[in-house]
Amino acid sequence: MGGMEARLYETDTGRSQPRDFLDDLPVHERAAILDDIADYAAGASGAVSWKVISGHAPMRELRTWGFRSLFFVQGDVMHVLHVCRKQDQKRGIEQAAKRMKALRQ
Repeated sequence: MGGMEARLYETDTGRSQPRDFLDDLPVHERAAILDDIADYAAGASGAVSWKVISGHAPMRELRTWGFRSLFFVQGDVMHVLHVCRKQDQKRGIEQAAKRMKALRQ
């Protein structure tokens, strides 16, 4: 996988759960998550912890400490659908699946 653009999901009205979640985090946590997203998008997928979400392919999760960034790749764009704490990932996967379906149409 080569370099791609990473985009945080945004609704038609400009709302973005990933952006809002990241903005509410302490600087060091936000920076770590964004660094992992950037590394994956740059093609360094072996340098970060990630896996395919079972039952929701092609959705994947990027694991940064106790956080999960849910995303999928379409062409040369990495769509970051949802960012949450690990304990909230079940609900996050449901939200991300809806967003992924909308973007793939």
